[in-house]
Amino acid sequence: PSPTEDDTSAEPSAATLEPTTESTPSPTAATAEPTIAPTESLSTSPVATSTPPPTLSPAIPTPFPTGVVPPGPGCPSEIPVSGTSCEGEFLQETCFYGSIDCCGTSVVAIDCTCVFTGEWVCSDPPDDCPTPCPDEPVCPPDDVVILSCDDPALQGCPLGTLLCPRDPCDFPPIPIPSGPQELCGCDESGNWGCEQQLCPTEVCDLPTPSPIAPTSPADGVAEAAACIELNLMCDVTGIGAPCCEDLTCAQVVGASGESFYQCREGEGPFVLFRSGEALVEPEPPAILAGDMGLRFSKIRFSDGNAPEGVSLPMSPVMYPINTDTMAWMQHSQCPSIVTEELCYECVEGGYMLGDVVEWVGGSPMHPMNDSSSVYWDEFREVMAATNARRNDDPETPMDPQLIMPLPDLWIGKTLEEIAECVHDEYPGLHQSTLLQSYPLFGLPFDLRIVPHFCETEFIRGVVMLADLNTWAVATVGPINFGAKWYAGRARPEEVAWYIHENFEGEDMDEYDEAAFGIPSDVVEGVLDMRLTQATDFTAYPEGSPDHPSWPAMHSAASVISLWLPTVLNMSEEDFCQAKLMDWAVSYARTVAGVHFSTDNTAGLNLGQTIIARELPNHLAQRYNADPILVAAKVQTLRFDWEDFPNSDCYKNHMVSLEEDV
Repeated sequence: PSPTEDDTSAEPSAATLEPTTESTPSPTAATAEPTIAPTESLSTSPVATSTPPPTLSPAIPTPFPTGVVPPGPGCPSEIPVSGTSCEGEFLQETCFYGSIDCCGTSVVAIDCTCVFTGEWVCSDPPDDCPTPCPDEPVCPPDDVVILSCDDPALQGCPLGTLLCPRDPCDFPPIPIPSGPQELCGCDESGNWGCEQQLCPTEVCDLPTPSPIAPTSPADGVAEAAACIELNLMCDVTGIGAPCCEDLTCAQVVGASGESFYQCREGEGPFVLFRSGEALVEPEPPAILAGDMGLRFSKIRFSDGNAPEGVSLPMSPVMYPINTDTMAWMQHSQCPSIVTEELCYECVEGGYMLGDVVEWVGGSPMHPMNDSSSVYWDEFREVMAATNARRNDDPETPMDPQLIMPLPDLWIGKTLEEIAECVHDEYPGLHQSTLLQSYPLFGLPFDLRIVPHFCETEFIRGVVMLADLNTWAVATVGPINFGAKWYAGRARPEEVAWYIHENFEGEDMDEYDEAAFGIPSDVVEGVLDMRLTQATDFTAYPEGSPDHPSWPAMHSAASVISLWLPTVLNMSEEDFCQAKLMDWAVSYARTVAGVHFSTDNTAGLNLGQTIIARELPNHLAQRYNADPILVAAKVQTLRFDWEDFPNSDCYKNHMVSLEEDV
């Protein structure tokens, strides 16, 4: 399970702007990263300061371990002071000073590195060697440089954590801790050595299916599926030619782990198969008792008329969108109508829309003929947010942080300006603005995730960040729109206009809440808005977009809080700012009156889930990253957006009424 927002173990460790470097490893000496003083923010210039370390004696004994530069040639003879400048020729050099007896080994006392910023950064002497030493030798700490071994009995010291697939046949791999990366120890000559541990391997067997001879047109489906499996077996084993020369096929693993296939004969259409049968169009979600039947119906045509035989508004049985509905709806002004059969990205990535909807808690609530339904609580929230914006006094505007936390880049904006920030803007604009607030060079990239080949990196630096920002939006978009057209949730303006049309002029003293099922305060609230058209409920002249409300696309595309801390070592506050930017872009759509808050959290969680699945392979294919390491780090960064309002990051960026006054 993903850690919750309050679980401090899920937060990345505070990182620094100075890139960490490692000395060259050797068979006789392990090396370690220096401890680097954390900085306050990614948007500030790095300044490392510390108390000058004490002068230690004796000096490091000779011979020096391979790759370690002794004080003298290449290193200052005196221990540098952290934060002082270093000469260019020392850049990325690590120098070692002094030694400490660590109960069976001698380890470097202080290491100093000349980092990219041109400053020395020095570690503190290790403080986790036991004092006094026990009778038995003790494994040294993980983060020290071993100079020599004093006791051959010191064996089997674990170093690092090995991450292996939970099951070698899993795809994508699910990494779990599987013991140490290395086992280290002393030999009789006093040398320190390590043996790398490897993940177990296993050959994943594929079943050999039997071809099925067709006896009727319906059996052709089973024959095609069997043919696909035989083709796959031929490809895997390299034996023989495909059994159907004109059949092009590919195997895809669904979200549930079940295999299904996509194939086409010649230039014909692609067809999906699962378990030897053609996939049928998805069954509509169950319609709950008391459902008022309101679904997304903001469907317009360029000539103003629906095609002959088409009846609007849409009803619950018309969702998920099927082939027949798609045939006429694709001529409307509704954008990007996605069905399971026509979603190439869904098929390619193994996303079955029914599974996708379940990932974020199942289909959303629809208007219910029950005044106690939680749906009406959701409607109250969006009505309160849009009324706060509508009623805000431009001369003395309220502080938006009374109703939503803001990233630093949005401080000073009014509610009206916040709603306009997310009005037809370029996808990913605000996440790119966050990236622009960082320095162009010197960012603390996690070099374990994306290796750098140069001291100053541009292509694998800011260019990669721009690429990931755009890639993330494009990756979540098709699946998110597929979920929209699967669930068909009505926009808030549609529900508000339904209430206005049915109850305008109603004497609320005689309103029968039990009979109509809509809470009286909701009806009164809508009537008090004095709408002249549905779009008046929103901040925009054209109203809500012409596609269903749930899950919100602005929210699903707001995933910088997952992919950015994956490729960077971010401080807690910088990580928080990334979360706040994603949340602000999401909740601003509620302030604008075009989304329910559950549209937002479903979109945020869906986007996070998709990027968590896709990022390891994307970084591996494009930037030669290790997908196991990427997947492992991603899992430490995940959280449930439903829990975000309970986090310190959220609470510390809100203001109370007393503070506002």
